[in-house]
Amino acid sequence: MINRKKILQKFSPNLTAIDFKAPLNVGNGQIGFYCDVTGFQTLNEEYTKNHVPLCCMAQWGWHATPVSSQQASYTLADLEMTDFDFKGRKVSYPVEAKKDNDAVYQWLRQNPHRLNLIQVSLLVNGKKPQVAELKAVNQTLHLETGIVESRYQIGDAHYYVETFSDDGTDTIGFQVHCSKTSQTEIELFFPYPSPEISAMAVTTSPDYRTDIQARTAEMTLFKCVLDATVYYVKVSGKGLNFRQSAAHTWCLSSPNDLAFNLSFSEIAPTLDNIQTSEIYQQSLEKWVNFWDTTGFIDFTGSTNALAPELQRRVCLSQYQLAVNCTGDLPPQETGLMCNSWYGKFHLEMHIWHAAYLPLWQKSDLLEKSLDWYLAHLKEARDNAQVNGYKGLRWPKMVSATALESPSLINPLIIWQQPHILYLLELVYSQTQERQLLEKYWQVVAGTAEFMIDFLQWNESKQQYDLLGPIVPSQEEFDPTSVVNPTFELEYWRFGLSLAVKWARRMGNLELMRDWQAVHHQIAPSTVKDKLYLAHENCPTTFPEFMTDHPAMLGIYGLIPNDRVDVPAFSQTLDQVLADWDFDSMWGWDFGVNAMAATRLNKPDLAMAALLCDTTKNRYAANGHNYQEKRIDLPAYLPGNGSLLLAITLMVAGFPEASELPGIPKDGTWQVAFENISPFPY
Repeated sequence: MINRKKILQKFSPNLTAIDFKAPLNVGNGQIGFYCDVTGFQTLNEEYTKNHVPLCCMAQWGWHATPVSSQQASYTLADLEMTDFDFKGRKVSYPVEAKKDNDAVYQWLRQNPHRLNLIQVSLLVNGKKPQVAELKAVNQTLHLETGIVESRYQIGDAHYYVETFSDDGTDTIGFQVHCSKTSQTEIELFFPYPSPEISAMAVTTSPDYRTDIQARTAEMTLFKCVLDATVYYVKVSGKGLNFRQSAAHTWCLSSPNDLAFNLSFSEIAPTLDNIQTSEIYQQSLEKWVNFWDTTGFIDFTGSTNALAPELQRRVCLSQYQLAVNCTGDLPPQETGLMCNSWYGKFHLEMHIWHAAYLPLWQKSDLLEKSLDWYLAHLKEARDNAQVNGYKGLRWPKMVSATALESPSLINPLIIWQQPHILYLLELVYSQTQERQLLEKYWQVVAGTAEFMIDFLQWNESKQQYDLLGPIVPSQEEFDPTSVVNPTFELEYWRFGLSLAVKWARRMGNLELMRDWQAVHHQIAPSTVKDKLYLAHENCPTTFPEFMTDHPAMLGIYGLIPNDRVDVPAFSQTLDQVLADWDFDSMWGWDFGVNAMAATRLNKPDLAMAALLCDTTKNRYAANGHNYQEKRIDLPAYLPGNGSLLLAITLMVAGFPEASELPGIPKDGTWQVAFENISPFPY
């Protein structure tokens, strides 16, 4: 049996100085709180200058900036679309910003955006301490308990702060011990939202109000009004004294050590107080249960110099993905840390954030966000129908509303369409529940219906093609020039094979046969000089288009492929790893590269690809895949999820794989794992 606690303790992040790349955090998938070395957000101004703002975000926390005092919002009906010719008929997408319609375009891109719920800061003698005043810093995120423990000294006062979160509610707790209680206050600031990375803005809007709604001996309830957005913050704790120091700003203190918690909600809560000690206990119980039941990998005994770093990345990725990516919405790329792309989530990233979960015995955590698809069937159907397609067309960049955001790229991306089929099949492979089939059948059927209708029959070649306007996952091409993009073509085919399985399980044999007939006639991918091309219309992929995602590697690794040309695919992998522009790759590409090498039975290459030392494949002290050279992405959680999905294939394998198929057999690796299922295909 693996000694999980010992490993978690060894790899719990410990900071002995400020690291602007690595704020530590607590949360539960629904709410996240990032803190500096004080255990609060005291130094947020300095962190933000370093492009790593400290936010508190909840899945339900969204805001839209009013268009004007007379108009609240725009809709896609207000936007001038971009028209394309598609086999003799017009299709329209929200792609270009037209000169006289730019304000609508930009508003729809930026709204709704996520909001920063609060800023919590330490005050010493009425002021925030400066970076230089902090001495003897020692801060640890205890992975096994989900508690951030912060020790430091300011002047001759010693501080010990514990920061933690509840499991079942959107509550963050704090316990503050100080050798000089009389000089210590906690500032609570309720900010106005912004679509920018910090999610905070300065405004004089009359529709920005923060008021105390109710008070008891141990509870104070704040109501925050941000235009049409309203939320509540309940502050609970014994012996707390409040004073208002500025607009939207209150300070709390206590003659004794401070113990308080902040409970956030979008509807008015009950007025009972929440005991901070209970929140602390909930954090302990949640994380003990999580680590006892999730999958786990142990590299103890390995003599390879890279083993400790891989162990660190695996453990911290599990924590960060659980905190940021297991809520009731598909995650944004920075999770609950800060705004990326205005806080909106990208559905083509959902697979990287969360596909590992069922195989690590956490299907329940994935299913929370899968219900979002069920809740937005109408929007997906309308999205298909606007261009005359049947079925459900899933958008790319969206907020909780499920409405597509304008972009030169996003509305033309299609590789998110099979994701829901891939994710659902992984859940079913673990649960085998008839109830799951019935619950999501309309999602599966509608998704397959759109995918088939989007394919175009090529009479001369007797095959179904994928035709532009398409922006493939390698976003380097004129969308009107794209024909049969390699990854999309093979992933489309694999997705339809999964839909065929669901139709068979549901007993709908007629639909199964219809879908199967299309599946069998999907165009083949294009190979030139024994290399897979980006798409059929790009014979110069190598060497002219060797930037961004090497997407063709996804056709064998992420998915099985019974028609892959193995020698050509192997040569393509070698060419990518030798000559691709690695600085232009993204964090999730390295997991894809490793999966491709694993399917090819090249474990040495798989490990080298997974741990490739390059700018987009580095992991900060807090475990975030930090995208160097991208100041807008202090965390890139698709990289973390791709790492866990790849290591699953590498250790647990797939049908007919050898033992530990992606682990080098050079004698330097010792690997044990528990509660991790092999890929079902």
